[in-house]
Amino acid sequence: MPAMSAIEVKNLSKSYPAAERPMPGSWLGGRRSAERMQALRQISLTVEPGEIVGLVGPNGSGKSTLLRVLATLDLPDSGEVSVCGLDVVEHAAAVRRKIGAVLPLDTGFEPRATLRENLKFFAALSGRYIGPPDIYYALDGVGLAERADDTYASLGSGQRRRMSLARAFLADPRVLLLDEPTRSVDAEFAGRVADLIRQTAHSSGAAVLLVSHNPEEIRNLCDRSLLLDQGRLLHATPPRKPAVAIHTAVGR
Repeated sequence: MPAMSAIEVKNLSKSYPAAERPMPGSWLGGRRSAERMQALRQISLTVEPGEIVGLVGPNGSGKSTLLRVLATLDLPDSGEVSVCGLDVVEHAAAVRRKIGAVLPLDTGFEPRATLRENLKFFAALSGRYIGPPDIYYALDGVGLAERADDTYASLGSGQRRRMSLARAFLADPRVLLLDEPTRSVDAEFAGRVADLIRQTAHSSGAAVLLVSHNPEEIRNLCDRSLLLDQGRLLHATPPRKPAVAIHTAVGR
């Protein structure tokens, strides 16, 4: 039996209500709703276990919307979307236990809690046993082990990005959804993040969907790339090498 794709998207469309606009000829406040803004238009793609796929395109092309649908944060208007064989609408809770995500508006951290306490909280939500050594290794992997007992509020923007990465990698995810994970970090740490992504994908068999505006990062890190523009998938490069053949990874 062929291996199951880690991410499978078929004919996905997603729109949002556009801002209201004034009615023509009205200065008394009469307004009407504009047409809905189409963020994704009939998108179809797959990502295999062990594969790192770059998602590129201009701002507003639908990249972040695609990741939000995969992360179960937004509902699709139409189409089919599954992660590790689980429908993102019908099995949203189970999907969330399979993924690690770094998104632009990454919220959920408690400002007054320590870094260790924050990760303990997310560990409890993951549905897996994650002990103190796992939390230490997650913090150490992003260079924050020495700050484990500092509060989240005390971190700068780059360090908060590191915490988002620590949370994403914490529960041994089967799928990583990364929206500009190296934004606000220095070049040395960006290289460290790239190594973490490679190890998670090529050694552990996780599928990675990576949004980046850095062409060098896409070239050096990704096995192939997808180009989005105005919500449409315009081009997919062929893989530089076969995806890792791991038949049991998505079932974990």
